[in-house]
Amino acid sequence: MSTKLYDETIGRHEEIRIGPPDAAKHETWNDYRKYTVKLFKDIIVDKHIITNDNYIIYLLVEKYEYYNNSPLNTSRWPLTNIRKKTYVSGSDSDHIRKAIELIDKFKNEQ
Repeated sequence: MSTKLYDETIGRHEEIRIGPPDAAKHETWNDYRKYTVKLFKDIIVDKHIITNDNYIIYLLVEKYEYYNNSPLNTSRWPLTNIRKKTYVSGSDSDHIRKAIELIDKFKNEQ
């Protein structure tokens, strides 16, 4: 059974403008970026006749979604990128710090 150690989602709106700022006719729309980081911990029990071994596995999932509201965009669905990483060593706090660093990195991007 897996345990969720960390789960955070943040979003950012960006206003996009095409055309000179003083022009009477210019196009403006808002794009939205959403970033989710989740960290799971699972204990796998390997039961053999001779030994009972427990293995701890961490799964770090990053999900990035980009909603483009441009009038030129014909797709209704967001651009989605998912990255998964597994770890078999380290402590809970080490991996939680990694997840927090990823969220902070996204917050600080311009």
